[in-house]
Amino acid sequence: MIQDDILIIPQQVMIECVLTPNGGSTLATNPFDEQNYLMNRPIIALQVMCATDLAFSPLGKKLPVIPAALFPYAFMNIQRAGTDAAKAGQWYKNIPLCAMRNILNYISQPSGNFDMFRVEPMQIQWRDTNISFPTPQALDQPYSVPILITFLLQSQDAELYKQSHKFRQ
Repeated sequence: MIQDDILIIPQQVMIECVLTPNGGSTLATNPFDEQNYLMNRPIIALQVMCATDLAFSPLGKKLPVIPAALFPYAFMNIQRAGTDAAKAGQWYKNIPLCAMRNILNYISQPSGNFDMFRVEPMQIQWRDTNISFPTPQALDQPYSVPILITFLLQSQDAELYKQSHKFRQ
């Protein structure tokens, strides 16, 4: 797709949410750190990984990655940033982590998703976004939940991207 003679190519960066044990089990909500690099950048897709995809997170403290066994109990809540009252606030609630994984590898069961978790271009309020466990699960050590974020550059037109990918208003 061409925008003023510039090819619109989405960028990617990996972030993580750290799951910290509380008395041997998961916390009900596990917040993300603020992601300054992604501030004011339209997010267009998210992809979550588990321990059968990556052994250790390449970020921060290089923690082990969330075990696949915890995936059925984990959900993501995404808080949308912005001033538009119709679109700001909680945008995605209780998205199963397994719905956000599309890795196909030979070690684990393949995901049923053959594409990233795509969203209408949006800015995310990371400090209010979290991974939740409505039912506490055993957790003996901190784990990383790595998430590959696909985003547009600030100079790229999110509206043009939406039109080319047939997002409806």
